[in-house]
Amino acid sequence: MTSATISTASAAGSTGATTGANRKLIGNNFDTFLRMLTTQMTHQNPLSPMDTHEFTTQLVQFSQVEQLMNMSQSVDKSLDVQQSSNLLAAAQMIGRDIKARTSGLRLELGQAELSYDLADARKAATLVITDAAGNTVLQKSMAATAGSHNFVWDGADQNGVRRADGLYAVKIVTQDSAGRSEQLPVTGNVRVLGVRRAETGGVTVVTEAGPIALGDIAEMR
Repeated sequence: MTSATISTASAAGSTGATTGANRKLIGNNFDTFLRMLTTQMTHQNPLSPMDTHEFTTQLVQFSQVEQLMNMSQSVDKSLDVQQSSNLLAAAQMIGRDIKARTSGLRLELGQAELSYDLADARKAATLVITDAAGNTVLQKSMAATAGSHNFVWDGADQNGVRRADGLYAVKIVTQDSAGRSEQLPVTGNVRVLGVRRAETGGVTVVTEAGPIALGDIAEMR
């Protein structure tokens, strides 16, 4: 066995394999290496003993890789503890309303607040609110100048009829001078139903309007 075996084991870690799989690979390679070393030393020519420098180098390399694997496992455990702590902390939001980037808007006590930002002025901006069945409740022209804009919906629909409290879908659609349309993210109030770990390892807040990343939450009430 040559030092190429060490490189193969190290490359396994960089390809995204788990720490446990890498550790097993290192262990198997190390066992094979020791068997080969023992066999060669047993059958060497007493009058021409082999040079042990390469074997010593390989032993050192195996030891270094094993230490790196131990460090990686310790980091993984620390991250797991941190993520669990974040999950428990985020669980305090369950049942509460948050203000975040969302496609949903909660009307409560006949009022709902929303905001949106424009990096530059647009030709037009339109607020569209729909109910659970997809029917348009309100379509209203909004400010299209650059900057932050706020709007308080009193629950009145297109005909001035007050709608029942609950969750509604909301979006802001803008149009530039060339006639191109763009849908902007809206910041509104939604209720937290639960929390869960995201595939990336972070925490995702589950709301009535869908999952929301912690970084998209502006306020908790």
